[in-house]
Formats: sequence, structure tokens, C-alpha cells
Amino acid sequence: MFKILLQLLLTHGVLTPAQQIMSRLTLVTFLFTPITPVMKGYKLVMDLQGQTLLTGRVENGLYHLQSSPTAPSSPRVYLGEKTSLQTWHHRFGHPHESVLRRLVSRFNLPISSNKLSSICESCQLEKSHRLS
Repeated sequence: MFKILLQLLLTHGVLTPAQQIMSRLTLVTFLFTPITPVMKGYKLVMDLQGQTLLTGRVENGLYHLQSSPTAPSSPRVYLGEKTSLQTWHHRFGHPHESVLRRLVSRFNLPISSNKLSSICESCQLEKSHRLS
């Protein structure tokens, strides 16, 4: 349900780019939350403290999860710690340094180090070509 709602918000331009980034991070966190079987055909999603977040049924190999009434009505984002500029470079798909710095500045992304290493191995490999 959450993924479908998020996709609708993204495709209709309801979320700003910063919200899109954080929503995708939240979705990734959500997808890797422990899921345990309750009874045949149903699944239960619990948080790390063991509280029930979602329950749902299996239909055609997909889990249809219904959000609990205790789910927050407004979007929430939790940032844990500052990350290096190099890590943001990897997360955003290896953009040019000027693009990366604009993203960090525009969305006030928490960074621990403002220094970007001059050589990104992935970027160098992507730019290289084989001579035949």
C-alpha cells in the first residue's frame, strides 16, 4: 500500500525532490523491516521493538499490507548521522561534483566531510573505453 501511494505521489509531482529522496529512503527502510508469519496466508510487519506495524494477506504471491491506525498521518523523516560527501556521491548515482554540491546545498543534506575524493573508481571505469 505504502509503495503504491508513494509511486502515485512521485508520478503526479506531489512530492518535492527532497521528499522524493527521503521517501525512497523510508521505503527502503520499510521494505527491510522484519516480517514474520502470523497464520497461513498472512504476514505481520514489526518494528525493532516488537510492536506491530502492519498485517496483510498473501494474494498472487504479493503481500497486501494494510497500515495500522497508529500510523502517522503526516510524512516523517528521521536522519541519523551526517554522511560524507563521497557517500552522497555514490547514493545519487555518481553525479558531477557541481551537481552534487547543489543537491547538498538545496536540500540541506547532513554531511560530515565537505571533501570529495578526486578519484572515484566507478566514475573512472565508466568513462574509460576499450580500444579495438
